[in-house]
Formats: sequence, structure tokens, C-alpha cells
Amino acid sequence: MNVGSFALILLVTLFAMHDGPLPVNVVGWICVYISIIKFVAPLNIMVSKLIHVHILYII
Repeated sequence: MNVGSFALILLVTLFAMHDGPLPVNVVGWICVYISIIKFVAPLNIMVSKLIHVHILYII
């Protein structure tokens, strides 16, 4: 799935924007966005579990 999504992003940006350094920047920012979301999602789950456990401990 990772390779397929990267290939899809790469092909769309190359065919939609085929001149200059703009496609490289667009692919780079899309990859940064996907990487951040991929690593932040587990942290979000951990924070919600920690808050839940903390609230149960207080009660």
C-alpha cells in the first residue's frame, strides 16, 4: 500500500504539473504530511488511553 500510494501521488503530480521543480516540492510535502500522520496517530491513541486511565484513577 505504501508503494502504491507513493506511485499514485508521483504519477498524478508528474502528469498534472510537468514543468519545473514544482512536482518535486508537491511530492515532498505530500510525503511529509503522510509521514507525520502515520507517526502521530499512535501517539493520539496513547494520549486518549492515558487520559481515560487518569480519569478512572481520580474517580
